[in-house]
Amino acid sequence: MLAQLQAVNSSIVITPADAVRGAVLFGAGDAFAQAVERHMDRHSVVKRSLVQLDRLVKATVVGSVYGGAILPAVYQLAEGLLPGRTALNVVLKTAISCGLLSTGGNYYSLVARRLLGPAPIGERLEQRVQRCVSSVHRIFAHVVLDDLKVWPLYDLLCFSVVPPHLRPTATAVVSVCWHSYVSFVANRREATARENAQTLKCVEIEV
Repeated sequence: MLAQLQAVNSSIVITPADAVRGAVLFGAGDAFAQAVERHMDRHSVVKRSLVQLDRLVKATVVGSVYGGAILPAVYQLAEGLLPGRTALNVVLKTAISCGLLSTGGNYYSLVARRLLGPAPIGERLEQRVQRCVSSVHRIFAHVVLDDLKVWPLYDLLCFSVVPPHLRPTATAVVSVCWHSYVSFVANRREATARENAQTLKCVEIEV
């Protein structure tokens, strides 16, 4: 089994095109999430710019790693260990994909987005890491539960119907929708905190 795992690992191929695709799709997902947030907050006291470029850049950086390396590596690993479309192999490949991406993949995405975001003045690196990790822990269970409502079904269809050479593209398209949601969740709490602070400031000025 170890020899098979080593052989499969050595056969995994990650290309620059994967990184570019991941960056573009994650950026598109974040842009869509920002549009949703602007629509939801159209009556907010905090006015948003049309597109927050720093946040968009952050999403593309995360996407180049997650969508460009982690995602294709996991799908290639699953297919390499359990080739074919038998019912058992499809279920086991789905378990591998969800076991790695629903947990570690989502955790990386959420933490990385927050670490790359703006930090309070004077905050030390260890404080920043602790703050970001703690905030992710508060929402992570909900994200995983939502993930398990989407990805197992997709993976069952992907491994049983979609040819291996088309899986990166198909998965990337579904990932746009999913990471729009992840981007929304990752940034929503911070935006709410800023809005509450701004509202309190306005009240103090009026008083």
